[in-house]
Amino acid sequence: MHLKKNGVFSRSASAQRRNHSRVLIIGAGASGYAAASRLMENGFYDLTVLEAEPRIGGRVNTVRFAENIVELGAEWVHGEVGNVVYEMAEPLELLGHNAAKRDFNSHMDFVWSGGALAERAEIELLLNTSQAIRDAVDVDPALASYTGSYGEFFLDKFNQKLMALERRPPAELVDRFLGWFEKATGFYDGSDTWFNTSGRGLLHYRECEGDLAITWKRGGYRTVFDLLTKRFPNPSQELPVRRRVLLNSEVAVIRWAEREATSRPKPPIVVELSNGARYTADLVLVTVSLGVLKHSADTLFDPPLPQRKMNAVRNLGFGQVNKLFMYFSDPWWPSGLSGYSVLVTEDDLEAFKRKYPQYGSMGHWVHGLSGFYIDQHKPSVVLFDWIVGEPARVMERYSDYQIMMGCKDWLDMFLGQNFTIPTPIGFTRSMWWTNKHFKGSYSYRSLDSDRADAWAAHLAEPILDRDGEPAVLFAGEATHDYYYSTVHGAIESGWREADRILGSLK
Repeated sequence: MHLKKNGVFSRSASAQRRNHSRVLIIGAGASGYAAASRLMENGFYDLTVLEAEPRIGGRVNTVRFAENIVELGAEWVHGEVGNVVYEMAEPLELLGHNAAKRDFNSHMDFVWSGGALAERAEIELLLNTSQAIRDAVDVDPALASYTGSYGEFFLDKFNQKLMALERRPPAELVDRFLGWFEKATGFYDGSDTWFNTSGRGLLHYRECEGDLAITWKRGGYRTVFDLLTKRFPNPSQELPVRRRVLLNSEVAVIRWAEREATSRPKPPIVVELSNGARYTADLVLVTVSLGVLKHSADTLFDPPLPQRKMNAVRNLGFGQVNKLFMYFSDPWWPSGLSGYSVLVTEDDLEAFKRKYPQYGSMGHWVHGLSGFYIDQHKPSVVLFDWIVGEPARVMERYSDYQIMMGCKDWLDMFLGQNFTIPTPIGFTRSMWWTNKHFKGSYSYRSLDSDRADAWAAHLAEPILDRDGEPAVLFAGEATHDYYYSTVHGAIESGWREADRILGSLK
């Protein structure tokens, strides 16, 4: 029994043995850190956090670049009302409402290969039509009973609106714009294609009211870990979570053998690492990504996970979104521009393949580029783009130099007749797919989720021992019913499981 002495949970004699903790947390991302912080806030310190990476943060990864920072993972604070990140950071004046981001589309040009710009009025018509459909998703009564994909739903609505126009944009422009808009949708939803995203599944997601593109004034998203542990604004009040984190500690197997109801004391759960180390605990909180569970759950848990949980692991969607950043010594684009979106034809792709066969030797990825946009942290020198799905996975097979030069050649194809495009002086990117500690970016609701009746609540269910008490618990953005794919959802899930642990220990 874990007794509370002077308001603080005290370590029992058995817990003082080497490599034993009452609670083991697997993963030092937003949910794992949030859980550890909540436990310590309530006087519980008998915990260890095992992190496979050589850093804390998980899918929050703020890095130095171009004399500033870029976010290789989470970037924006999405909304204000009910967003726990906003509630922690805004009173401390750490956040900025980025007017340039809100006006992003109005300062963006759409360009054909060869440098011709699409007619602005026609682009605005297509953008406004598309965004109106997207914005109305959560209030559209037809979606609740819809059984198809979001792509089918969107195109149906789009074509209806287009047919009602007296003057329609050229068919080629409409077709190429829709190709671009599908990519842009993928950046938000994470799905390889909007034909795999569940239409009615979008109703599960809940947006926080307010500005959806809030940025950090300084320090980047990694600042959220200082807020969780109270290191900011007063370091003297810091909760010692960091001291309980063991980096480079990749978990190989969690042995959670069912415990006999009559067994007292209960045998501990055994967690074995890839390096041969062995840890034991009374409770284990798993916060690894859904991507890791999809690729490793069969071998990670002994005995295997219950059928309903494995159904959720296999059928909830988990997407692949990467970012890439190019650093130039000087801007070569007009001031006031937010970036260029490219209108790509099949002829463009074939021409690029013929001219630059080296970029397709292991599979083509350039067709996944939607354009190049000016990073708001350094608007004078950095261009970035998102890339989603299979092209994002293929991109990770190539070296940084190959990707950088491929992006430059792609830029030349679309803008080389208008500008002299220099070779970038710096390049960085995310690589979430090939990193076995993530295996992707964030979760979404897929058609498979609908067919299999797979829900985040199933993923969040704890594994109980034979006494009906929690043994292995689960947190992470994919376990949140309606804030999945977000940092605030990950944090809330960590707090949820910390509260469950505290209730169990009582």
